Amino acid sequence: MTEPISAPLPRPIGSLRRLPWDGPEEKPAYVAADSDGALAQMADAIEARQIRSAHVVHGVAVDMLGRSDDLTRGELLFLVRRLRESLTETLAIAASRAQRLGLED
Repeated sequence: MTEPISAPLPRPIGSLRRLPWDGPEEKPAYVAADSDGALAQMADAIEARQIRSAHVVHGVAVDMLGRSDDLTRGELLFLVRRLRESLTETLAIAASRAQRLGLED
């Protein structure tokens, strides 16, 4: 009787970190969650920049909405688009971190 060949099991998705950019063909890109290499450091820097940018956009929105009820359609569209971009990036960061912490759903 022969013993079964054991192949290494693939890492569960929880041990991977979703990077803040897509890979080839617009597919998600990942790095080992416990990595502190150059790629993980680059991801940290990009996420930090995205969070700082979201703070700036939020501040601009507060200022614009607080200064006047007479914003033009163009100003409102600009503001909504920037808020959407910032929220999309921030939610992606939150989802990635929740996944690494096992807090999905």
